[in-house]
Amino acid sequence: RQTRRGASCVPRSPSSHPPRPASPELAADKARDYYIFENYIMDDILKLQAELAAVQAQESAHRLSERNCVELILKLRELKLVDIVYTQSGREYVTPKQVVKEIRKTLSSHGGRLNVVDLQPLLGIDISFIESKVDEIVKEDDSIRLVEGELISDEYLDSVAYEINDALAEAGQLSFGQLTKRLGFSDSFLREIIESRLGSIIKGTLERTELFTDAFILRMKSRIRGVLFALTRPTNVSTIAKRFGFKESILIAAVQEFSAQKVIEVSLQGRGGGATLVPPIYAKMQENQASSFVQQNGYIDLDALHRLGVNNHKKFMKDMFPNAIPLSTVYITETTLETVEGLAVEEISSRGFADIPPLLPSVCDASDVAPAISASNAEMLKNCVGPLEDRYLVANTLLNDLEKETEAALRELHSAGKLPTVSPSAEQPAEDESRKKGKKSKKRESAKKPSSNEGLRKVVRGKERTRNWPCCAE
Repeated sequence: RQTRRGASCVPRSPSSHPPRPASPELAADKARDYYIFENYIMDDILKLQAELAAVQAQESAHRLSERNCVELILKLRELKLVDIVYTQSGREYVTPKQVVKEIRKTLSSHGGRLNVVDLQPLLGIDISFIESKVDEIVKEDDSIRLVEGELISDEYLDSVAYEINDALAEAGQLSFGQLTKRLGFSDSFLREIIESRLGSIIKGTLERTELFTDAFILRMKSRIRGVLFALTRPTNVSTIAKRFGFKESILIAAVQEFSAQKVIEVSLQGRGGGATLVPPIYAKMQENQASSFVQQNGYIDLDALHRLGVNNHKKFMKDMFPNAIPLSTVYITETTLETVEGLAVEEISSRGFADIPPLLPSVCDASDVAPAISASNAEMLKNCVGPLEDRYLVANTLLNDLEKETEAALRELHSAGKLPTVSPSAEQPAEDESRKKGKKSKKRESAKKPSSNEGLRKVVRGKERTRNWPCCAE
């Protein structure tokens, strides 16, 4: 609706409108109803009141005595026409439905928590009947439960949850020990109450057996962030938690959160309170020192890694030096291995064998010889026999030359008559028996201490073959 220029566009309130006048028909109906009520209905009500007073004033001709009432009730109960329960006084009877109502009413009047034993003096009924009705109530009504002899309603548990939430908001943290002592509940039932109402009534976070508010956790995470920034060396989680008053679970969760968000790249090594926090500055120092040592020496031993504080040397070396070759007590670079290969090949070419330990780094011991030879790609080293006595690699050409020289020496001794003459027929059984004993002893020795000295076994077999040479048989 358009208004004139300058007129107000604000609508008037309902009170500013004048009341509408009532219609004449409505006023006439109201007057007629009032006249009927005053002249007819009210007279009937007064007559009924007078009749009731007269009846009450009369004395009854037949009255039942107390004994008659008891006998009548007993007869009705015997005929199973009524279902009633005796009270402890014996002067009153209660129906089972009324007992259930009384139990519910009494529970509500006590705030929703009541011991079943306390119902007997309050209701004046036998405790066994009360217990049976309590079981029926618990089965039929999910909002009421029986816990350790106490009837507890959900309304009471909600009030307990509100009380816990108020105490939690005031203190910032609550433990199950404090709550169980205060409320008189077991740990399992208290956990059930809290978990079912956490987030709806109780505003907080549950960590094992402790409750924290979100504000408390944020304050603790801020303190943890400051401590982690100041950390310069590996420190145990339990040590930090004990010194600064942190909860270990919150500390570990905060470290994992900071690492995922890349706020602080602190690595967590281990699990639980025995885990260790390693700051990034310390990890960088480890990497720098290990890299410098490897570049200068071409190897790094396990003792040096342990002195640097490296607990998992396999993972550390795989991340830092993926091409490093692991031996028993040391990691060597490919360049160092190639140097060892070249020196070993040179010695074998000149002398027919090579003494390996002096060619390896000085920190290596005899257990590092076999892994070093296995890691080698040199064909000459793979075709050699050994390592003999965890030291020597012997070329096959040298073994063949030794075998020929031994055969020639034996022939020369035989021609000079310096070898005893042995009858082949007499010596053969003894020789077979000695061979069997030798094989059994070798099997026992190999079972006790396995060895990879294939070259040594070849030499032994070569010596055994010399017994069957024609010069020995003659």
